[in-house]
Formats: sequence, C-alpha cells, structure tokens
Amino acid sequence: MKSQVRRLAEMKINNLSYYIEHIVKTERHGDFAPAHGAVPISEWKELCDYAEKFHIKIVGNFQSLGHFEEILSYPQYAPLGETERMLSPVREESFQFLQEIYEEMVPVFSSPYFNANCDETWDLGRSESKQVTDSLGIGTVYSNFINRINKEIKKHGKRLMIWGDIVLTHPEIFDMLDKDIVLGTWTYGAMESFDSFLIPFKESGFDFMFSCGVLNSERMLPDYNMTMTNIKNFVRDGAKYGAIGMLNTVWDDGGTALFSLDWYGVAYGADQSWHINDDSIDQYNLRFDRGIYWNQTGSIGYSFTILNNLAELPPTQEMNDKIFWKQIIPSRRQNIQLDLGAWDAVEDYVLETEKTEGQIKAKYFKEDIEYLKFVIQKYKYLYESRQQVAQAAENYRTACIVQNKSGEEVIKTFHACTVEG
Repeated sequence: MKSQVRRLAEMKINNLSYYIEHIVKTERHGDFAPAHGAVPISEWKELCDYAEKFHIKIVGNFQSLGHFEEILSYPQYAPLGETERMLSPVREESFQFLQEIYEEMVPVFSSPYFNANCDETWDLGRSESKQVTDSLGIGTVYSNFINRINKEIKKHGKRLMIWGDIVLTHPEIFDMLDKDIVLGTWTYGAMESFDSFLIPFKESGFDFMFSCGVLNSERMLPDYNMTMTNIKNFVRDGAKYGAIGMLNTVWDDGGTALFSLDWYGVAYGADQSWHINDDSIDQYNLRFDRGIYWNQTGSIGYSFTILNNLAELPPTQEMNDKIFWKQIIPSRRQNIQLDLGAWDAVEDYVLETEKTEGQIKAKYFKEDIEYLKFVIQKYKYLYESRQQVAQAAENYRTACIVQNKSGEEVIKTFHACTVEG
C-alpha cells in the first residue's frame, strides 16, 4: 500500500481511497474482519501519516447500507440485516452499529471526505422496511437514512460522500438529501457521451464527483479497449459539467487479478485529468513509457494495446480468467469442440507482443514487465495446449483406424509413418 502511495504521487494523484466492506478491524467490532486479512485502525492511521509526506490524502470508506453480506454472515450481526446482503435502514441497532464504527474510523483518515458508499441498495423495501417504504416511499426512507449518517459524519469534522446510482433511479431524492453531501456518479462502459450520468447532478446543485474505472475483475488483463474510452470521455464531460474531481476506480475482483497490470489505466486517468486531450493511444503509450518506466520506445504501452486485441476474439471470452481453468480434455463419453483457427488469431497477437520484449529498456518499476510477460505466457499455454489436444485426438483417431486393420496392414502403416515422420 505504501508503494502504491509513492507511485501515485509521481502521477500527481492527490487522493486515494480503499474500498472497505469488512476488512477493517476496530476495537469494538473486531470480530467480523478476516483473521489474516484485516487492517486495524492503527495501520490505517500509519498509512494516512505516510501518504501525507507525498501530498496524498487517504479518503475514508466504509459500506454503510448495501454490500453488507460479509458482516451480516456472522450470527451476531445477522439481525441487523434487511436481507442477507443489506443493512436495515429502519432498525435503530443498525445506526448504533454504524455510529460505533464511525467513531473509530472517521477521525483517522486524512481527507476531509468520508465515503459511506450506500450504492446498489436493491433490497430496500423487500423485508423489514417494506411497511415503511410502502407508506413513505423508497426515496424518503433512503434519504432519511443518508441524512442521519451525514449528521454523524459531520460530528467528526468530515464531509459525507455517497454514490449516486440510487438517486438517479429515484430522482425525488435530490430534493430530500442534505445539500452539503457530495454525490458520486459512476459507470464503466465505453460511451460516447456521459451526459445522462452528469447533467442530473449538475442541475441538482450538489457538489459531485464522477467515477470511471479500470476493469480488471476476473480478467487475465484489464479491458483497456473499454477503459480508455470510458476514462477519456468521462473526464471530458465531467470537466464540462463542473465536477469537483474524479475517482479512477480499480476493481480487481477475482483471484488472478494483479494490480501491476492496472498501472496502464491508472496512469491514463492521471494523464487525462491533468491534461484533457484527444491524443492517440500511440502518443499516450510514449508518454506512459517515458514518464513511468523511463523506457524511451513506447513498447510497454504498445504491448498492452496489442494484447487487448485478444478481447475481441471469441476464444478468450473477453479475456475472462475462467478460460484459463476451463477443462480441455473431455471426460469419458463427453465431447469438447476446439476451433483451432480462432486460436491461431490469439497466437498471432501473442507472438507480436513477444517481439516487443527486446525493445523494453525500463529503468524503473521493472517488476511490472514480469507481470506482463506472465499474461503472455498464460495465453501461450492456452493456445499451445489446445493445439496439443487436437494433435492427441488426431493420433488417437489414427490409432483407432490402425487397430481395425490386419497385421500386414498395420506393418505397412507403421512403416509409412516411420518413413514420413
């Protein structure tokens, strides 16, 4: 985490936030954090103090309504749930729990903002809150809960941030929320215009930020075809409508997602934020290589560009990492189809990327190149293993033919195979 701080500072990124559901360990509620994966309050304080030296503020973050399934999975917290994945907004014990978390968490973080998230609360009105939402409406129940959180956050001298997806779904909430709350609008697709995600916030009078993203969830490599368009156009439109800042989110969900592969998109977010431009990817690749790695050729960025062509090929399933674990030798009495022609296209792109390795002369952060090579090796395994399976199937087919021949024919076939190969 400290190494991330140092690298972000080199890109003039001045705010950093870690998405937190249950990995924080507080004194009063240290029982829901994973035993070997928790970050205690003392370490968050240490990180904040460290980041200050690099002119970076750490923004506090704690899911405070939806995405609560990890905490609610414990029997002692289960009664706080509206459902198994969402905190109840009408139960007093829910708010008391959040108060106790905030008392320890909020003062520690160095940023003037604290993000309570409260996004994707699809279960509002489905259980305990149904009677209240039927009477008052989802918008009222949601805004009452948020405003109460806001008062609590302000006690600790911070300004509340929440995601605005529920507000977009229920626009009446704009008129119900405290006006000092900062709203965040987000979407991660490659869109030509983000007006629909920005104009409502601009017209509402709220301070707002927008969030683009590096999509690395369950992928062998982030989908930079989508990411680059998302960042460039969202930054352009966000600046036009007066956003107070941008958050370039990185979603590394999945066991094989590796953050070293994300820097290409993180740097692009900084590049666009400080210098809104319509430059070509080749121009960015040159800045990326020189500015981050002191590699003068642009070959590292070019490697990402070439590899992302794989996302357009059917065999890679949009570069999903599940393809890496997919069974390729059929079970007994089962069939598996292999389109070797489609995998030939994968091979072509991988071999083209390999050619650039000799051009890479990085001076800094050389370890990132090893992660890039690792992706290349995984795709080499994927197409080579399928070629080998296809060859094994052909050998088996030949063996079956030979098996049905007479002894004399078998000798002739064996002799022909020996001579030919």
